[in-house]
Amino acid sequence: MEMENSLARETAVTVAPVSICWDQAIEVERSHLLTHPVYALLRGPEEVNLFLRHHVWAVWDFMSLLKALRAPDLCSGSLGACGPALRGQVDQ
Repeated sequence: MEMENSLARETAVTVAPVSICWDQAIEVERSHLLTHPVYALLRGPEEVNLFLRHHVWAVWDFMSLLKALRAPDLCSGSLGACGPALRGQVDQ
């Protein structure tokens, strides 16, 4: 029983600072997103619609490129032949 209590205390001590760090990091990134200049350009539904029409093509193009890079031909006929390092580089 004493070992369980000691483990609980140790876990509580190590988890709390990590969650605080995550909260701070998320808040920093959230503030960057909320102050992004694109929001000043999107003043009405027409601007949002135009932005989304262009943005969807940019995302589709990027995803197509990523899919082509991960194609089996890249790794001599099988994705399994690629090492995890190469697959990780393509994903990054």
